Amino acid sequence: MILPRDRIDSILAGAPFQRRIFDVPDMYGWICGHLNDDPVRPTHQYSDLWVAAPKRHRCIYARDRLYPLSTGYGEPVLGHIRLVCIYRQDVREITGADAQAEGYRDKMDFLTTWIQEHDPVMTSEIWQASHMPEAVNHCPVFLWDRPYEPYSAWVLRFKLPEKEMQGEQDKTAHSRE
Repeated sequence: MILPRDRIDSILAGAPFQRRIFDVPDMYGWICGHLNDDPVRPTHQYSDLWVAAPKRHRCIYARDRLYPLSTGYGEPVLGHIRLVCIYRQDVREITGADAQAEGYRDKMDFLTTWIQEHDPVMTSEIWQASHMPEAVNHCPVFLWDRPYEPYSAWVLRFKLPEKEMQGEQDKTAHSRE
C-alpha cells in the first residue's frame, strides 16, 4: 500500500488505519465481495474483494492478508499491515474517529474530499458547509437528498500484525536506552 511517509510512521506507531474504496463500476469492472456465511454469528462483513471484469476476475483485498507499506513503487517496504475487516458503508455515516483513521482532520474534511472526487456537483455546497463551526463532525442535511451511488463505499480496516507491534516496541525501548 503506497502512503505518505508521515502516514506510514503514524500507522507503525499504532494509529488506527482504514481506507474507503468507491463502490461503482469503473473501466476495470465491478468490485464485489464474498460475504461471510457464518450462520451462528452473521456480521455483514466480507472475506475478500474482487474486481469482476468481463474476461478475468482478480482478488484485490483479502481479510487476514498482509499488505506492505511503502512510499512508492520500487521504494523499500517500511512495514506491513493486516486487513482485519471488510464491509460496505454509506460514507455520509462516517464517524469523526473513522475520518481520522483515514488520515483526515475530521468528518467534514473527509466528506469534502470525497465529494470533490465522487459528487462534484455538490462541491460548492459542501465547501460552504465546511466553514460552519458546528459542521466539523456532522453530515450536512442536504447531502441526504443526494443519490446513494456516489456515497457507497467498501471500508477496509487494517491493524498492525503482532510481530510488527512487537518490533516497534523494541525500537522504542532501544531508543530510550
